[in-house]
Amino acid sequence: MTGEIQTVRRLSVRDIAVATEVLVKAFYNDPLWVYLEPNSKKRKKIIPTFFKLFVNFHVSSDHFFGIGNPIEGVASWSPPSHRRISAWEILKAAWRIINSGIFDLIFSPILSKFMKSWKIFKRIEKMHKKYAPQPHYYLEMIGVLPSSHGNGLASKLINYILEQADAKSISAYLETMNPKNVGLYEHFGFECREHWNIPGTKLSVWALYRPAK
Repeated sequence: MTGEIQTVRRLSVRDIAVATEVLVKAFYNDPLWVYLEPNSKKRKKIIPTFFKLFVNFHVSSDHFFGIGNPIEGVASWSPPSHRRISAWEILKAAWRIINSGIFDLIFSPILSKFMKSWKIFKRIEKMHKKYAPQPHYYLEMIGVLPSSHGNGLASKLINYILEQADAKSISAYLETMNPKNVGLYEHFGFECREHWNIPGTKLSVWALYRPAK
């Protein structure tokens, strides 16, 4: 870590490659990804396509953030209300997605595993609607390079939006499948509303809600 720039900024198209690499490294040993593809060598080949697609889609929004120079951590926060994306922005995003390897994802074995896990994702969506029915900030994803853990980058990515939420008296919500993250989020005022042990797996989901201040 250079230590030169430690402020959060919105990411743009020029950040796609680096942001993708950050997420790939951050989620390589994540419980969900290990469940979807237990074979580490296969997982290493599969997850870059998914995260490249994710970053390409979200970089067109105005709620995809990064920290570090070069980028060491990223976070995608969905705001209480989305601005309307223009047709031109949609076309540009679609073109980047096509070139990012969407067809590799379609024909990848990971897609079938996602489909088999569809009931899990539907249950998680129901938890979201149940515990955060009102307008709120939603932390879709956050990842920090393993080599940068302990430097407070995740805290800055979280606080960046929570300060805005508090200023507007708006709540926040997130889910995590990593038990190591629960304590971190509780430190920032999130309260565990449900802990679901997914039947037939070793996975768990924590639904965490932070009331408006």
